[in-house]
Amino acid sequence: MNLLVNEAALEADIFNIFANFGFNLQRTLKRIPNLNLNKDIAAKVQVSHDAVNAHTGYILLICPHKTALKIGESFFQILPIDLDQATLKDCVSELLNMIGGNLQNKLPHANLELPCLIETKQQLCEIESITHRSDLIYEFIVGEQEDPIFQISLYSSSHH
Repeated sequence: MNLLVNEAALEADIFNIFANFGFNLQRTLKRIPNLNLNKDIAAKVQVSHDAVNAHTGYILLICPHKTALKIGESFFQILPIDLDQATLKDCVSELLNMIGGNLQNKLPHANLELPCLIETKQQLCEIESITHRSDLIYEFIVGEQEDPIFQISLYSSSHH
């Protein structure tokens, strides 16, 4: 499924972003169990392009708490003791901004909104109700018993 941009191109960007911070990633069939929005973090960014067809889509990033901690500590060089929930949300939003910025560079006449945190199940259900969807789920290869995972979902209001 091709939503907004070619998945392989987006995946290459994601791998490069994480490699710059010393992480190796791999696609996984694992799923994020029992998302808890009090602890886990979800954020979306709206992407619009192609003024003629008014193509709009979203990138949704879901990070379980453990993954958000890894991102905060490694990407942003923040000590674990300083990683409160508000800081973790900022880190995940900034990561989504990096991913969205790379996507924006690949789309003609693209407009990227600022990342928006998903705070309630209702907000998550609203975005998940969009029909055209593709999930990309990755895990960090860090050799832990349960390697941290995160999910990026692409949603499209129109299908190419």
